Amino acid sequence: MTTPIFVRTQYEAKDALVNVYNGSLEEVKTRIEDLFHMFGYKLNTATPDFLQVEKGSRVLRLLLGAFVKYFKFDVNFVEKEDGVHVTISRKTTGMSGGVIGMNQVKNEFVRIKDAASNL
Repeated sequence: MTTPIFVRTQYEAKDALVNVYNGSLEEVKTRIEDLFHMFGYKLNTATPDFLQVEKGSRVLRLLLGAFVKYFKFDVNFVEKEDGVHVTISRKTTGMSGGVIGMNQVKNEFVRIKDAASNL
C-alpha cells in the first residue's frame, strides 16, 4: 500500500480545483497519471509540469450526443515550499451531449476530485 500524499484542497470551483500534495514533483505527477489511467484516460500531452488527458471520442460525442461519453482535463503541477500544487481543470462542458452530457461531465469531475483527494 502506498503512503497518502494528499495534504489539502486549496481552491475548488465547478470546473477546476487546486490540491496540495507532499512528495517530489515526479512522484506526485506519477500518482496523478496513474489515477487517470485507472479511470481509462489516455495521455494527450505530457511535459514535466503539465498533463492533458482525454477519455472517449470528441467526434462521436458531437455526432451521437450523450450516448457517447467524452471527457478532457488539463493538469498543471507547480512545486512550492508547502508542497506540490496540482491544478485539475476540466476542458469540456458536455454541452454537445445536452443536459445529460453536462451532468456526465459534472459527475466525472466530482469522481476525479474525490479520487485525487484520496491519493
